[in-house]
Amino acid sequence: MSTNIEQIPENQRPLYPGFEYRSEQEIFGWPLIHITRGHDAFTGKRLVSKGLIAIGEISIGLVAIGGFAFGGIAMGGMGVGLIAFGGLAIGLIALGGVALGMVAAMGAAAYSFIYAIGVMAHAQYVISPFRLDWEVFGHLRQLWSEIQHIL
Repeated sequence: MSTNIEQIPENQRPLYPGFEYRSEQEIFGWPLIHITRGHDAFTGKRLVSKGLIAIGEISIGLVAIGGFAFGGIAMGGMGVGLIAFGGLAIGLIALGGVALGMVAAMGAAAYSFIYAIGVMAHAQYVISPFRLDWEVFGHLRQLWSEIQHIL
């Protein structure tokens, strides 16, 4: 919903009204691009961006970028997704200050079930200043050869 600031009485208008851009193109009812910032001028609620590409303070999408990002590829202060980047990253593969990954995690504090790389790392296979599991390199080499075979 787009807000027209001119409809609000002048003495009730917010000092810094929010911003919203929503592309006309939609896929499965979601806009291709949705960008938001700030609060809705009518309701005072924080604007949330939802789209295939979502950019905003709170964003939900296939590619989500923002303070709180949730999606397939999530990048933000807190990223939650299949592949997550952020100060706090949670996902199948997580990269960030504190990274919690199901398959792999990389960060200052990295926790995962299988692979973890970081200063404080905990997983089945670890690369850290305190522990080095050489099997990780064998797995990476095998993965790389499989990727080359696919390409």
